[in-house]
Amino acid sequence: MALTDDRGTRVEVGAKLDLEQPSLDDPSRRLVFFKVHVHNTGTVPILARLTSDAWVLDSAGKSHPGDYMRSDMVDMSADPPQLEPGWEIDLTAGFPVPKEATLIRLHIALPIGGRTPSAEWNLR
Repeated sequence: MALTDDRGTRVEVGAKLDLEQPSLDDPSRRLVFFKVHVHNTGTVPILARLTSDAWVLDSAGKSHPGDYMRSDMVDMSADPPQLEPGWEIDLTAGFPVPKEATLIRLHIALPIGGRTPSAEWNLR
């Protein structure tokens, strides 16, 4: 999927399930991690991070927000690196979800240019 703006920004982005594990904090939950591949195919640098507006949707229609502590999402205490044109990076998006939840949709957003476009994938 390509995300673009009118200032030369073009980013190819894809996502796939990377890891699922039981939550050590809460036995009724599990942690689900997605690898988000970002390839800057535009002509300007972008920030190599995801925004905190990430979520997964389960088959019951309940949305589960991303956990920025377990992800490469916005961390206000540090400046993310820039992804120069032609460069690629894999970022992690982590979500605590109920142990029995069946996930059907993934939503992530990237701060590129002056806006924050989002991408979504059906998981089933």
